Amino acid sequence: MKDALAILYHILNVYYYYMIVVIIMSWVPDIHSKRWYIGMRKVSDVYLGRFRGWFRFNMIDFTPAIGLIIYDLALFFMRYIITMI
Repeated sequence: MKDALAILYHILNVYYYYMIVVIIMSWVPDIHSKRWYIGMRKVSDVYLGRFRGWFRFNMIDFTPAIGLIIYDLALFFMRYIITMI
């Protein structure tokens, strides 16, 4: 059981960094029309899409940061559970 949770934790951790890369790439001009970026964004929007548009200040959307904080907290608790088993 512990090994399965550890593998799941590492997969979710890779997805966390993947989402960070997609967020940083979204700041690059003219990248939104590229097919490969659209594909990457669809994968990251599985989680981040739930938070889009919740907290905007002018043209800046802070909700990806909120989504990443919640995701990171979930990873922290998962790591804590794995070490307690």
